[in-house]
Amino acid sequence: MIQFPRALSLRQIGQLASIRSISTSFRPLASTAFVTVPNKTVFPPTTSLPTSHLETDLAHAAATTGIAHFTSINGHEAPFGSISKLFDRLYADPHLATRLNSTYMKRGVFKTAGLHKPQADQKTTIDLSAKRLENIQRLAPDLVHDLGADFKEVLEFFNKLERQLVPNVMRASSAVAGVDLEGLHAGRNNNFRLVDYFVKGKQASEEAARCGAHRDYGTFSIILQNGASSGLEYASSTAPSGWKSVPSTDVAVVWGWCASILSNDRIQAAHHRVQSTAADTRRQSAVLFVAPDLDVVLKPLVGTGSRFSQAIRNGEVTVDAFKNYSGKTWRVREGNEDPEPGMPKQDKELLEAFVRG
Repeated sequence: MIQFPRALSLRQIGQLASIRSISTSFRPLASTAFVTVPNKTVFPPTTSLPTSHLETDLAHAAATTGIAHFTSINGHEAPFGSISKLFDRLYADPHLATRLNSTYMKRGVFKTAGLHKPQADQKTTIDLSAKRLENIQRLAPDLVHDLGADFKEVLEFFNKLERQLVPNVMRASSAVAGVDLEGLHAGRNNNFRLVDYFVKGKQASEEAARCGAHRDYGTFSIILQNGASSGLEYASSTAPSGWKSVPSTDVAVVWGWCASILSNDRIQAAHHRVQSTAADTRRQSAVLFVAPDLDVVLKPLVGTGSRFSQAIRNGEVTVDAFKNYSGKTWRVREGNEDPEPGMPKQDKELLEAFVRG
């Protein structure tokens, strides 16, 4: 039986004084053997140190707060000019928006519940996944042309982010987990999201938050902001309010439930939210969500998993099932579905009970 190595200690991954803007180099981890887990083959366990300063910073954050934020990462600047124009085009042309949504009837692409449901997250989103893009090309190929050069620039940006930054975060996450996670992400179960926190007056309550408090379901998310207003916050026991703010121009990496479960809590899943943005400002973000393949069995790959529910410890939950379960909360919070009777209002209540038992 293959023994999983111990995760990197905080001493190994560095006590860091600051987060730096840095160019990165790429080097694959050495491979000598394979580890077999249900439904997937995972590349070998690793205790290799991260291959760049960026990855060292990422590993430290994954093991401690579950969120890292950087003043910049060279070469990764979201095209917010094009993002704004894309939203404006869809707002101004309901027929174009309807055509776009008709390519994915299950839940749509351009989601606007926040415009007319005051208790929903106060935002609109454009959700793009491999399935949605496949549908656009198959069902309405003229849409790519009609959405214009701005749409193409957005797709090129996300593709670049996948190729050039995701490998760094994956290696850093693997270093903390003590097992290489890349083999669980071979199917590119990634989703791209553009978010428009449209101009409005300041909101005072959690129920009318721009994005309610939650932990992401997946492995990690990369968030780029346009700098118009702060609002992204994460839970912190050292902050007087219980929340720390991420500067409005920073690039953030946020780890989610799948990373926490697969690593047996060696990686922290960050509780975060977007609170009221400054009045009369238009905050926007571009988010890449990275998750394991849907058929991966979601259970700790290291340790006993004693802090998780029996269903998770026994390997009874797939990523697909967990996504569908957690979706019950975020789709309600975002105003795209009605809540089931008796459902807790907060993501934390429902998912904590499911994950921890």
